[in-house]
Amino acid sequence: MSRKDILKSLEEAPFAGPELPDYDFRQAGATDLLGRFTASAKVSAAQIVHRQEVIALAGKWEKVINLSSEIAVKGMDLSQFQSPYELGDLDLVILDGEFGVAENGAIWVASDGRPFRVLPFIAEHLVICIKKENLVGNMHDAYAKLEREKYSFGVFIAGPSKTADIEQSLVIGAQGPRSLGILLI
Repeated sequence: MSRKDILKSLEEAPFAGPELPDYDFRQAGATDLLGRFTASAKVSAAQIVHRQEVIALAGKWEKVINLSSEIAVKGMDLSQFQSPYELGDLDLVILDGEFGVAENGAIWVASDGRPFRVLPFIAEHLVICIKKENLVGNMHDAYAKLEREKYSFGVFIAGPSKTADIEQSLVIGAQGPRSLGILLI
């Protein structure tokens, strides 16, 4: 029997399975968003940080860029850079996130108005500030929220980058920041 014949017989076979329930996934994760987000973020190797910790981190390193409107930390002026290639040795980047997803600890970070899209990916350490009231239950809620907004570029970030080799040795921060701190405001 050819592949074409098999696919044709599958298409013609009646489906005898049960009816699927009518379920609104966007209503599924509406309880304890903060607790669920915090737990999910920790599972993805992100750290929930406090304002004083971020200030201490920024004071520890010299190459810091702060694009957050939520925390007053002095950083380098991005206007002095012509190219993202000049930013390859950043110690810390602090950004604002648009919203967070409780089911997986991901944060939507849009680059609208930022000079370099690469900032969340090239620093050794990343801190994302997010308002607690901007948490949604799950990815269905997140995509519904994205449909209402218009972004030229954005990305969901959930924890620092990770990779494992064939021997299952987990390496955190292999292709991006070695740490992700989340400041909940």
